[in-house]
Amino acid sequence: MEEYMLQSGLMIADRYEILEHIGSGGMADVYKARCHKLNRFVAIKVLKKEYSNDETFVSKFKIEAQSVAGLTHPNILTVFDVGNENGINYIVMELIEGMTLKQFIEKKKTVSVRDTVSIAVQVGQGIDAAHKKGIVHRDIKPQNIMIANDGKVKVADFGIARAATTDTFNSSVMGSVHYISPERARGGYSDYKGDIYSFGIMLFEMLTGKVPFDGDNAVSVALLHIQSEVPYIRDLDPTMPKAICDIVKKCTAKRTENRYDDMASVVADLRESLKQPDGDFVFNKPASAAMAGETVSISAEEMQKIKNGMAGNRGSTGSYMTSSDTNPIDKRGVHSSVSKSEPEADDDEDDAADEYDDGEGSSMDKLILAGGICLAGILLLVAIYIVNWALGNVDNKSSSSNSRPTAEYTIPSDGMVEVPKIVGMSSKEAKAALNAKGLGYICTGNVTSDLYARGTVITQSLEAGTRVKPNTTVYVTISNGAENFSLENYVGKKEETAKKLLEELGLKVECEYEFSDTYEFGVVTKTSIKAGTLVNTGDNIVLYISRGKETKETTVPKILGLTMQKANELLSLNALKPGNVTYAYSKEYKEGEVMTQSVKEGKIVPSLTVVDYVISKGEEPKKTVIKYGGSIPIAYMEDNIAKKVAQYKDVVKTEIKVVLKQTGYSNKVVMTDIDYDKYAEDEIKFYGVDGVTKGQIVVYVRVTYKDPTASSASTEKTTEAEKTTAAEKTTAAEKTTEATNKASVATKTTEYMEVYSANVTLAKTEVEVE
Repeated sequence: MEEYMLQSGLMIADRYEILEHIGSGGMADVYKARCHKLNRFVAIKVLKKEYSNDETFVSKFKIEAQSVAGLTHPNILTVFDVGNENGINYIVMELIEGMTLKQFIEKKKTVSVRDTVSIAVQVGQGIDAAHKKGIVHRDIKPQNIMIANDGKVKVADFGIARAATTDTFNSSVMGSVHYISPERARGGYSDYKGDIYSFGIMLFEMLTGKVPFDGDNAVSVALLHIQSEVPYIRDLDPTMPKAICDIVKKCTAKRTENRYDDMASVVADLRESLKQPDGDFVFNKPASAAMAGETVSISAEEMQKIKNGMAGNRGSTGSYMTSSDTNPIDKRGVHSSVSKSEPEADDDEDDAADEYDDGEGSSMDKLILAGGICLAGILLLVAIYIVNWALGNVDNKSSSSNSRPTAEYTIPSDGMVEVPKIVGMSSKEAKAALNAKGLGYICTGNVTSDLYARGTVITQSLEAGTRVKPNTTVYVTISNGAENFSLENYVGKKEETAKKLLEELGLKVECEYEFSDTYEFGVVTKTSIKAGTLVNTGDNIVLYISRGKETKETTVPKILGLTMQKANELLSLNALKPGNVTYAYSKEYKEGEVMTQSVKEGKIVPSLTVVDYVISKGEEPKKTVIKYGGSIPIAYMEDNIAKKVAQYKDVVKTEIKVVLKQTGYSNKVVMTDIDYDKYAEDEIKFYGVDGVTKGQIVVYVRVTYKDPTASSASTEKTTEAEKTTAAEKTTAAEKTTEATNKASVATKTTEYMEVYSANVTLAKTEVEVE
């Protein structure tokens, strides 16, 4: 709606000057502005006209924005001001220079586990702070997470997310429905555990590069959230650490009671996942246990509501946390005990009962009452007949519809049957399997899928193993297979451009390099699949890239310090083939940089020579072990050492030895022959026998000093000197003097002498090891 865009230079509230339009969302436009009062840049979010004209929405919007303005946390986008001027409803927020998490995911394709945890911890801390203030977000998604250029992560859009009622599933909510919780998709009450579910979906997308559920429209995606379990990430990528996969699974549990109790617990487990990547510390209830209580299914009425875009009408739209009870609330404010699978009583009946007069009425009133009783009796008989028919107690000679079981089956003594697993079956096989158990089958729609072949079941509303009454209907979703499309012509395009475009279409791209007299270096010469061919998402395609004209010899370049991409580009540019890539730790090179190459730089080799190289994994993480130990300050023994040393003249060196004595164990020499004058530490650390907490430390000192009596050199060198000439006599005399001087510095070393002892307590300590 471009005609409603605010113009550059416009002043709002005589304070905020609009500078430029920087973004749009489903409900608002965002502008960069200058606050002239505080002389700083801010972001101003302005509600679109269709929402500004809705007084109810605007009222909620203001209340929510004012509530969020009271939130102060480093991981929540700060709200400075909220107001209305000339029909413009706006929120003033801090301006973040950076990108959204959605843009970050699109740029990275998949986010590393370490980066995912780093981002998620910050997001979780922000959400937790809001929850503790009684504020629920209700629209957690990557588009609402900001990553600043300095790496700081902030949660945005608390106010708008909570004020929006989302009464219909239309194009404006398509972005949010991928992260919607099952209870909200059904139209039920959504509390802070809905935020935890959406947070889990966001984790899934960061780690895998895609959302777990997708479809042609918002309704089909919402149904998948209701009916289907989020795939376990390790089933998709076996290399993914177990702990982070378990965290995602617990966050995205279908039933709220099986999710984390609060966001602080999620953050704690995320941090623990870095210490124990494959630890088993996250407790997830088995699927069968999770579904063992009340059967959660979609009634025909709810199904119609979802299809008609009315699922949101039943839900509460308040912004403050209350009980997580998902039962509907009646007009009197009392939590109803009606089962999800049972229809709710009509409130009009209660109203009629309240208005009924117990006094004497007219004969017409009595007649109406009598007629009502008769009608109720007839309806009761009809209801009994229907129940008996459903339980198979009434013969039904007519043909049944597709949603009713047609095969003969045996009902167990408890009157319940077990739902079979039908995911992965063809629709025909699934229908037969359900009918064999006395269960109905209804297909709710078809969606594209990269994992399941066309015509196979990809979701079922009731999990396999769930026990239900006979004639219960199981709703399924059928795969349309991977989305197919006609391949365009990529010949002549630059390698990076073609690769990026194809990957965005969901194809798996490989590149091979060849010489070409026609195409310049780095340009696509041909593709393994011809242009115009129908391809599916997930198909493999090979791009053949020109190396330029063939040369017989080439010089190996230096690729040390380069990233893998840059190294491959440089090798290809020099008509060389990138070879085997391995990884190792390095103190010299940063993580991701080439640290060694198999062929030295500057060497002349034949074209297409393969060059292997090693990529740095960064510095090797320090390993730790648990030991029992302690320490004593050097100051405790300085005076005693000084007194011992003072007993000797011309001291050359002072050495110390430390021994730990523990009853029942051999004495342990902690250190020995240590030059005391060069010992730079302020304390002496010691470690003893594992599990033993008592001991005695003894410190010894020995002194090396000059000892003239220890000289053994002879000065009788003159005999030989007398036989020389006068000139030679002088030289011989000098040599004799030098030998005598060397003999005069002869030294003597004492035995080790005790200078300090003390009883010590050893404590359990984490020690780094090489």
